[in-house]
Amino acid sequence: MKFLVPFVFMIAVGLAGCDPLRRINMLNKSGSDAMILWTIKQDSINSSPFFISNSRDVSFTLTPNAPGNRIKMSFGSGTWHTKQLKNLIDDLDSLVISSKAGSHSYTTEKEIKNFLLPRRKGIDKSKIDILITE
Repeated sequence: MKFLVPFVFMIAVGLAGCDPLRRINMLNKSGSDAMILWTIKQDSINSSPFFISNSRDVSFTLTPNAPGNRIKMSFGSGTWHTKQLKNLIDDLDSLVISSKAGSHSYTTEKEIKNFLLPRRKGIDKSKIDILITE
C-alpha cells in the first residue's frame, strides 16, 4: 500500500503534463530540390512564430536526400484545432511550394487554410505534414 500512493501520484502527474507539440513537418520526396516559402504579414512580423530571422520571408530549401529533405518546425504545446490554425494563418501573407513539377502559391487566408487543414495528422491533430512528391 505504501508504494501504491506514490505510484498513482506519479502516473497522474505524468498524464497531466503530456501535451503534444504542435509541429509542421515538411518532407521532400520529389527526387530533386524543392523550396517552401512562408511570407509573414508586415503587421505580424514581431509576433509570428515564423519570425526566425530579420526577414518577412522564411524560406526552406529541401534537398532530395536525407538529412536535408526534412524540416520540422515546432509551435509550442497543444494541437492544431481550427482556432490555433486560424491564428497561424492570420500571420501569413502567402505560402509558396516550388519543386521540379512547378510552383504552387497560396495567397489568401482561405487558400492557405484549405491547404493546411486537411494535412493535420495524428489522433490529436498535433502535426501538419507537407509532403512534396513531384
